[in-house]
Formats: sequence, C-alpha cells, structure tokens
Amino acid sequence: MKELKELALIVNSLELIIPAVNLLPLYSNSKLGSLLKGVVAEQYDNDHDAINDLYAIKDPKKSHGGYRKLKFTLKKRLKDAILLFDERNKKYNDYQKAYYQCCKEGAVVKILLGLNARTAAVGIAQSVLKKAKQFEFTNIAVDMALILRLHYGARLGDKDKFTHYNIIAKKYRHLLELETKAQEVYIELILSYVNSRSPKIEQHHRALQAIQSIEQPSLQNTSYQFQLYYYMIKLMIATTIYDYKNALIICDEAINCFNKKAYQAHVPLQIFYYQQLVCHTFLHQYNKGRQTAEQCLNLISEGSFNWFKYYELYFLLAMHTQNYEDANRIFQIVTRHKRFQFLPDNVCEIWTVFEAYLYYLSTLNKIGTTTSIHSKKGFKLGKFINEILIFSKDKSGVNAAVLIIQILILIAEKRYNETIDRFESTQQYCYRYLKGSYTKRSYIFLKMLLKVIQLGFQKDLIEEKTPKLKAELENLPIEVSNQAMEVEIIPFELLWKYLLDSI
Repeated sequence: MKELKELALIVNSLELIIPAVNLLPLYSNSKLGSLLKGVVAEQYDNDHDAINDLYAIKDPKKSHGGYRKLKFTLKKRLKDAILLFDERNKKYNDYQKAYYQCCKEGAVVKILLGLNARTAAVGIAQSVLKKAKQFEFTNIAVDMALILRLHYGARLGDKDKFTHYNIIAKKYRHLLELETKAQEVYIELILSYVNSRSPKIEQHHRALQAIQSIEQPSLQNTSYQFQLYYYMIKLMIATTIYDYKNALIICDEAINCFNKKAYQAHVPLQIFYYQQLVCHTFLHQYNKGRQTAEQCLNLISEGSFNWFKYYELYFLLAMHTQNYEDANRIFQIVTRHKRFQFLPDNVCEIWTVFEAYLYYLSTLNKIGTTTSIHSKKGFKLGKFINEILIFSKDKSGVNAAVLIIQILILIAEKRYNETIDRFESTQQYCYRYLKGSYTKRSYIFLKMLLKVIQLGFQKDLIEEKTPKLKAELENLPIEVSNQAMEVEIIPFELLWKYLLDSI
C-alpha cells in the first residue's frame, strides 16, 4: 500500500501532457477510480481498509483476488502516467527540466532501437547527448555516446563519426568511473551515520584516506557528481573532528564551485547551505544561521528529502535560540506534510523525539499545543518510548536525548515515584555508554538528573549540592564538546534551569 500511495500522490500532483485513453478510467466512478480517489485522499491506511470499502469484506484475515488485480492495474496505469508528465512546467528549474527530458527521451531512444526504428532513435540520441554534456549527466552521456558509436561504426561504417563518438564515450566513461569511485567511498564513510548519531572519531582518518584515493590534479576538469562527492568527503574531514570554522571555509569553496556552473546546481547548493547552517548553529552564529536558512529555502522543492532534512536542522536552530513557537510551527509544517509518511523510518523517528521535547516545553507553558497529525490523541510518554525503535539502539547518541526527556517529563508532571524507579537503570546507562570524551556533556547532565532523584526533588538541596556538576557542564560548551547536535535538542544549561523552575 505504501508504494501505491506514493505513486498516486506523485501522479496526482503532476501536470500530464495529454489525458491518455488508458488513464481515463482513473477519473471515472469505476472501482479503479474509487481506489485511486481513496488512496489520494488518504482514506486507506492499509490494503484491508481498501478491501472493506470497495468489496465490503470486514474480516482482516481475508484477501480478495479482485482487489489484488485492481491494485496491480492501478500501479501499472500510474507508472505509465509518469512518462506523460510535462517537464516544461515552470515549477522545475532548468537543471530539473533538462534531467527529466534526457531521462524520458533516453528511454524513447532505447525503445525505438528495440523496435528497429534506428533513424528516429539516432536523431533523438544526438539531441539527448548534447543536453547531457551541457548539464553534466555523465551516465546518460555514456549511454547515448555508446549507442551512436555502435550505429556509425558497426551499422554505417562511418569512420569519422565513429571516432568522434568513441572519443566522447571514452571521456565520459572515465568521468563515470571517477564519479562511481567518489560515490562509493562517500557511502562507505556515511553508512555508519544513517541510523546512528554516536561520535565516530575514526571516520576523520578514513575520510583523509578517502580524499587522497580520489584526489584529482584539476578539480575543475571533473564533473558535477564527482565535485559533489569530493566536497562532501572533504567536509567530513572537518566535521568528524567538529572543526566548524574550517567546515565553513569548505562550504564556501563548494558553493563558489557550483555557482560557477552554466546551469542552476540547486541540489549541491542546498547541501552546502545546509552544512553552513550546521556550522552556524554550533558556533552560536544565529543571525548568520537565519540568513543561510532563508537562502536555502529559495532552492528547495517542497516535500523533497532535502526539504525535510533542512527543516530538521532549522528546528534545532530554533530550539537552540529559544524560538520555541517557531520550532513548534516547523514541527507542524513537517509532520502534517503529505510526503512525511514516505520518509525513511530513521528520519521520521527523530521528529518523534522532537515532539517529546515540544511536549515538555508545553508542560512548562512555553508553547501552545504540540500535537502532530500522527498523534491526534495527544502525547503519551509510554507510547513515545515504544515508538523509538531505531535510536533506542544508538546508546551513545540520540538514545541519551530520549532518556533525558523521559526523566524531565516525569519530573515536570510530578510523577516522582516513576522517576525514582528509573534511578538504577539510568545510573548503569551512564557508566556503560556515556563514559567517553565525546559523550561527556550527556554524562554530566544525567548525573545532575540523578542528583535530583537522590535529593528527593528538594529544590534547596539540589541547588546546594550540584554547583560542581553545573560548573563542569558550563566549562564544556556544546560547540567544543564534540557531541552530535541531535543529542542536545535543547542546550542542557537551559534544561537545567527549566527543571529547577518546574520543581
């Protein structure tokens, strides 16, 4: 059902060139049309909901052969419709238009060749190759150059044109090899970060080795994709040791490189503006951070993966600057977006953690309602704990933020007995997972929370017995602590103040 939902959502948002005959049933009162309308309207959470609505079968254990066929037909029609969308729409930038056109016409070339319509195929292939070279679509350029090389060499015996396309094919195959290698080493580096935010200092040395393995004499003579991965790896060299000043310099280099392109390179600019925003947040350069955020907004397509990741960071910037109503507004925008449900689980889960912090702020009357579209009955602590499946394994990373907010909420709600029940397990957690130098702030803050429990939630005693721990925390500022930002959604110094105010 998830795949069908995404296909339906995309096709419903596209402007089709022509209302193809085989798509007309989708807009009729047939069962096919009803299924499409129900999926687009988010009427069905799963296949059984659709079966119940269309065939009045309420038993969730029963399948339906007619429904399986209906679903298969709808998916096929929707896939056909995607090739009919109008890529010339004004909402796409020049780079996107060129990419969609090359993909569509490249597919046409291959289909025509399969149908032995070589004359038509070659003409289109030449046009696609020209555009692919202009916009640096290396893999498409290789495909078209190889087709043209074969045609003029083996079919027509034209030596000059064979030589011409052979040179192009070799050049772009070499570029493709560089891109593939750069992508491979980048993925190997980033892989361990996908479902974890724990510090990984060893990645700094691996990134240094990686950049040496792909370094080229002249970066300007390489392609868009290679330059993108090159700068991403170079950025990791700085960010893995939390050197945000040098990371800003690398971001500036990358932005200058992509601004010089003959076309609008929106995606890399989004990436490096995003990384600038990370740096500004850690360096407490909040005004510059907001300016960067505004520049980035102009480049991002709403509902894209990068749009969600940008708002994730913008949310953290708002939380770190105590703009809590803005943070709540961002939370509502993101979690209520139609494409939120199609995000990877690890991306959705971080917003579940964010919701817990917003709920905590609401208990302190610092913001209004925090309810997202996915928790219509309001925030429940038990439900929240059960929903954290990925980051519960990230013991030295985001799981610390999860544990901290649980304790803070229990204290704010005066559920002291439940807080006391967590004392021993929290103490063991601190010694087992947070003793490293890159988790020291989390360790200190949880020790402070344990003191609150030990001292029986007595404010005077707490203020008397915790100055040393408080000073230790303040002497290790967040920007030099080497701790991942998602671990400290609200700076611990502020959380400590809020905790004392709530007792």
